[in-house]
Amino acid sequence: AVGPLVMGVAGAAWSAFFAQLAAAVFACVSLLRRLKTVRTDDKVSFFDRSLLLLMSRVAVPSILQQACVAFAHTLVQSLVNTYPTAVIAGYEAASKTQNFAYMSLNTLGTALSAFAAQNHGAQKHERIKKGYIASTAICLGLTALVVLILQVFPGALIGLYVDSGAEPVVMEVGIRFLRIVSPAYFIICFIITAGGLLRGTGRVGTFLGLTVIDFTVRVSMCYFLTWALGSYTGLFWAWYFGAGVEAVLLIIIFARSRLSSAPQPRLLPPKEVFRYDT
Repeated sequence: AVGPLVMGVAGAAWSAFFAQLAAAVFACVSLLRRLKTVRTDDKVSFFDRSLLLLMSRVAVPSILQQACVAFAHTLVQSLVNTYPTAVIAGYEAASKTQNFAYMSLNTLGTALSAFAAQNHGAQKHERIKKGYIASTAICLGLTALVVLILQVFPGALIGLYVDSGAEPVVMEVGIRFLRIVSPAYFIICFIITAGGLLRGTGRVGTFLGLTVIDFTVRVSMCYFLTWALGSYTGLFWAWYFGAGVEAVLLIIIFARSRLSSAPQPRLLPPKEVFRYDT
């Protein structure tokens, strides 16, 4: 849609629209086919208000969490835009590389969330504990590999987006971004798996609150550190403050949950998920 039709940016936007439309259509068709295979003796109503309210208790906090992330990124981007174009370009190139690495790790949190939800519903809480430990171990291993790659080959990765010969300043900014931020992934690794556990056991509201705190601290520190250091590198060091605060709060939540009764999830059987026999 961009090339032959010469539509420029509008063509890229329409391409995204049609791609999402096609995905939505195929998803609906697949869902309807699966529903036809489900056999039940009860009459299925077209709309169930109680089910809508039940799903909203999980969906609404998730929507707000994603909105918080998007808003925080907008605030950070507005700060980035105050710097020269070379800094902006380097930041964008590094952000794309960083997002790819982060999404690779974040899939473990999504998988753990589904695993924890299934076993929590079946009241197999010991499996949740084992799944969490296994997911965290796998995530740490992948994080070590990702950090190694970002530390050793940052120039090659940034070079995928910019010309290393023509844009030396852009390359420098991107390389500094990856080398400063990547070690923070070890903290983020814990947040990813712990967040998956919280979501899977019905504590979506808790996860939302932690996300708000994380990004509030991170954005605030972005503005403070860039002013205090007099450099764009404050944008990178701010990651440690936001992730560090969220990680500490998660540790406190998990520790208190072992010592006292954890809040009972609204959507799941009234069983205390964090009360394991250790």
